[in-house]
Amino acid sequence: MSIIRTESFPSELLFEGHPLSYDTERKSISLQVIQSENDLKQLQSEWNSLLEHSAANSIFLTWEWISTWWKYFHQRTKLWITTARLTSTSELVGIAPLGIRHHTKRTGMVERSLIFLGNGQAAPDHLDFIIRVGYEAIVGKSFARMIWKERHQWNQIRLEGLSSRSSVIHQLLQDYPHLYKKVDKTICPYLTLPNEWITLKKSLSKSMRYSIGRHERRLRKDYPGVVELKQVKQPDEIDSFISTLVKLHTVAQNRKNNEGLFSEQNMIEFHTEIAKIFLTKNWLRSYTLDVGRTSIAAIHCFQYNKIVSFYQSGFDLFWQRYSPGTQIMKHAIAEAIREGNVRFDFLRGEEEYKFKWTKEVAIDLSFTLPLSLHTRLEFNLKELGRKIRDRL
Repeated sequence: MSIIRTESFPSELLFEGHPLSYDTERKSISLQVIQSENDLKQLQSEWNSLLEHSAANSIFLTWEWISTWWKYFHQRTKLWITTARLTSTSELVGIAPLGIRHHTKRTGMVERSLIFLGNGQAAPDHLDFIIRVGYEAIVGKSFARMIWKERHQWNQIRLEGLSSRSSVIHQLLQDYPHLYKKVDKTICPYLTLPNEWITLKKSLSKSMRYSIGRHERRLRKDYPGVVELKQVKQPDEIDSFISTLVKLHTVAQNRKNNEGLFSEQNMIEFHTEIAKIFLTKNWLRSYTLDVGRTSIAAIHCFQYNKIVSFYQSGFDLFWQRYSPGTQIMKHAIAEAIREGNVRFDFLRGEEEYKFKWTKEVAIDLSFTLPLSLHTRLEFNLKELGRKIRDRL
């Protein structure tokens, strides 16, 4: 574990253990960089406690998600988690869940990107710096200055799936407005949940209400007594569920000439393990729609902080005339309402089916800041190529 500061200092002092701190607004903040898995494990209880007292309280920022992601996707990445503590009491008031990813280009140039842990292949949304409520200004400024002062450690910043409310990014944009950067927006539809399903049903379009009811009735009429919606509740059910989800999702995606989310084995292993962990925390909300012994649809969701996040789904195209995808989505939303949740988050993507349920959207950001001459040149060439393609 290494102590750093955010004010100017000789770079050779960075890892010498000097008691460096950042003092503002009569508060003194000490920053520490965590680069070992053991130190990450030691943070578990403090991490989730801080998260619960922050505005960034998302399941994709829990210690469980981050540490499991690290287990499966840490290749070419080193930890650069930075903690912020009050110097006077050592109270943890901020965590920057960052890493440095190395990638060697065909030209031989090594790209060193500052990234969020937990992102990339797993593609979560609403990532952010975890800062205790009331400390956003001081800690946000401290993290922003740290990122800039330590830029010799990376040649570009690539923060994807970033909450648009992030105080740190706003601070970076404010402090360094002259720098060339790219900020892309990602649409994340969500549904504010009422107290009862019937209230939500009334808010849907007439055609949507008719479609839901007609397909449910038709399926149960054609297959009386064998239609069942099941929730994954036991650890020994998870392997089978993930296998079913992977199969249904992949077949549907392959018909669209897409590989799908689960094209690599480590992604399947990651979701199997994270499902088992989330089940023990009562954060797993995964369901299948079964006709007899056949699962015709599956949906994989997470519940945390009164928000149900829809992560992935799949359905058997043979049963498409019954709209099994809509049926299981309706069930997941109805269950979220029954349990007293306040939001159903469809996460990133502007797929048409999401907007049959809601018109509400949140905005996430993809923040790219090339720092070296090589990364700026490559970035500008890519942007030029994109603009040319858009005009053709």
